Amino acid sequence: MRTLLLTVLFGLLAIIGVAVLFLLEAHWEIQSVAPDLPDRGEIYAALAAENGPVRIRYINTASQTAAGRKVIHPSYVIEWADGRIFLIEVGMDEPGAAAFGRTMERFLGSDPIEFHGSAAARLGPDSARIAGIAVSHLHIDHTGGIREICAAVSHQITVFQTEDQANRGNYVTNPGFADLDEAECVSRVVMEGTGAHRIVDFPGLVAVAAGGHTPGSTVYFAKVGDKIWVMAGDITWTVDDVRSNTPKPSAYSTLIVPEYGARMEELRMWLKSLDALPRIHVVVSHGEQAVIDAGMELYVR
Repeated sequence: MRTLLLTVLFGLLAIIGVAVLFLLEAHWEIQSVAPDLPDRGEIYAALAAENGPVRIRYINTASQTAAGRKVIHPSYVIEWADGRIFLIEVGMDEPGAAAFGRTMERFLGSDPIEFHGSAAARLGPDSARIAGIAVSHLHIDHTGGIREICAAVSHQITVFQTEDQANRGNYVTNPGFADLDEAECVSRVVMEGTGAHRIVDFPGLVAVAAGGHTPGSTVYFAKVGDKIWVMAGDITWTVDDVRSNTPKPSAYSTLIVPEYGARMEELRMWLKSLDALPRIHVVVSHGEQAVIDAGMELYVR
């Protein structure tokens, strides 16, 4: 009996040790990523272009209530006059949403998830107009919808990534890497360097490498008419957290999703300064009310 107990104990210690090593490696990786952030002049210059986007709307693929707060999983649909569509985030498909929702229920005590339809299903025949895709980071609730998009189209779609997003990750981003690797309709373009990247062939759309939340976290800017939309991913969970410089709970950032606290504060302050400017609207991935308040419409065919 004693031998059995010792074996079980050593086994548990080995499992804990491996988990700690993964966690420490992820923290080391994220703390090595802090690319330069462009000022507003650089952003304005990069966004300046003829024939920019004419419309932006959002699709809510799924929602779930956690700790009294409604969390959505969106895909932002940006359109040009020639009919092309660019998606920032692709949300989840139904099996992915069900699995993600169960995890949230188990670890955070969330309510059951409500699936509203994948990006491809909500776009319907308009999926044929998808010409480009980008995601703020490689977590499965931002990448899982790519499978149904590929099933719905008969053409190749360009996925744009920063160098950090394409080349750096950790155990929480590996499933997102796999989603893109397994997507047969995807061809990738890697944007080299830092600063404000104009997304090639999509005037008025800009990417900025951010880090903080994951090594490849990216913030996107779209100039639609006289408004600039800033899609900040999961830098915070609500726009109010940007405006009040409120961090996420330390247990989350330390044990669940390893984040770089100092960088996250730098990003919050940067986003806050942009959000205070006229006709600039910062939206974060999981907060719907701020999207509605800012005037972004729900995608309806």
